[in-house]
Amino acid sequence: MLDVYDAAGVHLSYDQVIAVMDNGGTGWRSDVTYSLAGGTVAAYQPLYNHAGNPAFDVAGPAVGLTLAWRGDNTGYSTLFLDNGGAGFATNATINFTYRAALDYQQKLGAALARRPAFVATPAFSAAKTQADDLIAQAAAAEAIRGAYGQQALDALARVFETLLHDYGLQRARALAQRYWWGATVDRLNDYPSVLQSISDLVQNVPNDGYVRIVFGR
Repeated sequence: MLDVYDAAGVHLSYDQVIAVMDNGGTGWRSDVTYSLAGGTVAAYQPLYNHAGNPAFDVAGPAVGLTLAWRGDNTGYSTLFLDNGGAGFATNATINFTYRAALDYQQKLGAALARRPAFVATPAFSAAKTQADDLIAQAAAAEAIRGAYGQQALDALARVFETLLHDYGLQRARALAQRYWWGATVDRLNDYPSVLQSISDLVQNVPNDGYVRIVFGR
């Protein structure tokens, strides 16, 4: 069973959780359980109402749960909950957002391990520190854990976005001596930001950069 709270620590019912997932009925449900061993789908839309809370059945090998979840500042993200890599295989009550924050804190560590050359930027370090602090503040009370978990998920989404952005630029600049980088520009609006994006790719690189401009008809 999932015990779900918003960023203010307000408990969310089954109906409210579904409404977050499908944006109040304007979208569609995205909840799926999947096999941790093979990554295959175990069940589509497995969540059901159990005494007012969302729950899903577990039987056999451990499964993970994936669904789209909304943050206050970062919009929707697709979450993959795997209970720290162990999955869910027995009856339990899970503090949803707190568990998700712990899982994504662990996933961030794995992402950094795959990028040993990454040099943390001030923006990345600030976002990561905020996420770590929010998780560390989670107390024993489930409502507080859930609230800080939801806030941490929002912060972790920003951490991942910053990591991909900053590491991408670092790799592009490191490889600039070996490759030609091309940027395709296909719009006329907001051209200063387009030029800035192109400039970022070749920052501090003395060689020429090449840009392909596409004119639509």
